[in-house]
Amino acid sequence: IFKEISNTSAEDIDRFGTLLNDLRLNQVSMMTSLVYQKLKIIDLLETVITQTEKRERDVHQIFEKHPWLLGRNFEIVTSDKPLSEYLQTNIKDDPETKKRPDIIAKIVPHSHDIVIVELKAPGIKLKADHIGQVLTYKALVERHKPNVKNIHCFVFGYEKDVSFTLSRDATIKTFSELAAELRDEYREYQKILDMGKEY
Repeated sequence: IFKEISNTSAEDIDRFGTLLNDLRLNQVSMMTSLVYQKLKIIDLLETVITQTEKRERDVHQIFEKHPWLLGRNFEIVTSDKPLSEYLQTNIKDDPETKKRPDIIAKIVPHSHDIVIVELKAPGIKLKADHIGQVLTYKALVERHKPNVKNIHCFVFGYEKDVSFTLSRDATIKTFSELAAELRDEYREYQKILDMGKEY
């Protein structure tokens, strides 16, 4: 490479430098657009969760279309389908498999790790029962699909009930907490990208 550079004219090197700079600016512009779009989705989530007349399905659709809200490496496997469909087992074997988790996702590239997500409608307070619900799904997956190594459980809702207790077996957050975390994260990206535009 150095030999080729030494035989290149100053004009060609200057052109090459301009091309690299244009490519960098183009990448920064694309990334800035992507971060802006994600911040708009966070705005949408925050708007929906404040409208207590909205249904769980309204929230569900946002997560279904934008699984990165759950985590950057999440890919949805099933959404609002009976567990039997994911487990590929006969419902007669275990009627409990008729239960419908809101979302089952996998963590890419770790295909043997899955995520079970339970979403609650705006206005519904998170209670211990909701933790029990997601842990029931986890137990069913463990029973019927032993090749799954790690099962991560999440429960998201409007606010935490006064009777609510923390769980070591599931991550519990309000939608507001999740939105605030995501907004902080993507604003940091935005700052870095804005700095990149200046150079």
